[in-house]
Amino acid sequence: MITVPTNIQNTQNNIITELQKFDTTPHSEQLYRQVLQGYGYNMVQGLGDIVDNSIDADATSISILFKQAPGQFNKQTGGGYVEKIYLIDNGHGMNSTILQKSFIFATKVPHKNNSLGFFGAGGSAASFTIADNKTVLTKEANGQLLVGSLSKDSFGEKGSFKDTGVLRPASNKEKAMFMEQIGVDEESFDESHGTIIELSAINSNLNCTAKRAAKELRDYCSETYHKFIDIGISFKIVIKKDEADDVVVDVKGKDPLMHNIKDATSYKHKDTLLYVDSDNNSHTIEIAYSILANDVGRSRGRGGGGGRAHVRVAGLG
Repeated sequence: MITVPTNIQNTQNNIITELQKFDTTPHSEQLYRQVLQGYGYNMVQGLGDIVDNSIDADATSISILFKQAPGQFNKQTGGGYVEKIYLIDNGHGMNSTILQKSFIFATKVPHKNNSLGFFGAGGSAASFTIADNKTVLTKEANGQLLVGSLSKDSFGEKGSFKDTGVLRPASNKEKAMFMEQIGVDEESFDESHGTIIELSAINSNLNCTAKRAAKELRDYCSETYHKFIDIGISFKIVIKKDEADDVVVDVKGKDPLMHNIKDATSYKHKDTLLYVDSDNNSHTIEIAYSILANDVGRSRGRGGGGGRAHVRVAGLG
């Protein structure tokens, strides 16, 4: 039996005599489950999309904190599952308009040329592939500290996206947390800027422990963002446990193509392409590849020189 959504007119017993228009607005929760959670992200790729936004916001310090769930352990590895994830950056932050747009699953937000990512599908789909709840604490320099939040449960029985997001001023407790994580005091608070994203109710299908997530994200960031790390942008990954010291994982840049390692390649090449999008904005795309030297190829389990192409290295504009 097919259930007719409430936004569709009942024309079952009516004779249609003229052209009519009808509503095709999707049911928000069904869209969330069937489309967004099937986006193809794993946890690390999703977090990478959010980190792209931090870099686009000119952040010089980016931290990802995995809060380990107390008493919830993987039986095979013994590692604790992830309860919450925090992404913290000192980028330029967001005003109320941009903050609200950042929660919309498909929207057009102006962004600078050669940016790595922008809200639209990236930030929202990535966040809600990882978790059911998202809270953002953000502030521009000399601006108000704002909190925006969205939960899967807020879609409600009507299945509408209308009035599902929440925007409010930050509480004193949230202000204290922002100051601690961004590293500012009361005197410098007004001029401070940055963003903290909290993801909670982590998708159980990801089946990821904090230790594994931290290691995989470290490897991803060290290769994907090595050019930014080389110019001084710092990345830090932290595993936070309730009754133990934090585990800090440093991220160091690593060229996955090994172009910067002497005698590691028998051939290497780089090329730059110019791409013009539908809005007539120009973007540069760097393509690079290498053939590993015989000794390097064998040390990596190959019979001889191995070819290497890396399609997800974030570059400088």
